[in-house]
Amino acid sequence: MEMITVQQAEDIILSQTNDFGTEYIAYDQALGRVLAEDLTADRDLPPFDRPTVDGIAIRYSAYEKGNRSFRVKAIQSAGEASIPIDSETECIEIMTGAALDCSVDTVIRYEDISIHNGIATLTIDIKQGQNIHLKGRDKKEGEILVKTNQIITPAIIGIASSIGKTSINVKKLPKIIIISTGDEMVSPESIPSPYQLRRSNGITIQSVLKQYHIEADTLHLNDNYEEIKKKFPAALLNMMFF
Repeated sequence: MEMITVQQAEDIILSQTNDFGTEYIAYDQALGRVLAEDLTADRDLPPFDRPTVDGIAIRYSAYEKGNRSFRVKAIQSAGEASIPIDSETECIEIMTGAALDCSVDTVIRYEDISIHNGIATLTIDIKQGQNIHLKGRDKKEGEILVKTNQIITPAIIGIASSIGKTSINVKKLPKIIIISTGDEMVSPESIPSPYQLRRSNGITIQSVLKQYHIEADTLHLNDNYEEIKKKFPAALLNMMFF
């Protein structure tokens, strides 16, 4: 029997690839599966202007007019509704990740101010718009975050959850049976005779496939033409093709 090269074998395998369709599964069950759709931003990311530091938010036009001290109107934490200032002489104490109101446009970190009796005073020069992560700076609504046809990683699952994609379209898994042959091959739990070997190749392949969530069946056939002729087609009929 003429042997073929590894490359020839690989070419033969790749020439027989099939599309088994797609299915939707829960995002927390999708690790290791193949993504069958683009994941897109469901809104601008970030969805609002937000400070990148803890500190105070002011309107820069007041600084341009010479103001260096501002009365603290309120304290705003992340997750709370944005709080506006009523005049340029006011500021908002604000935490990292909170939603900036449109009445403020510059954030100064706590390390660069002093606060006494409700008055925040700047201790450095500042620039307009500093320390702000602008709305839509990372991605705009509808833009692709993750492209299709790649293996789903923990990072991709994290992205899916961040856009509310709790059901993900993935490639369906094929039904596989691993068939080994050889009179000299016995099961791993058996004690082989001096002229026998324990089966391992099929077990190795089965274990590799489990990494991709494929639960392959196994079948071992002896070197008997009639047995192979009878059992091989029956094994294939039990497989589910799409």
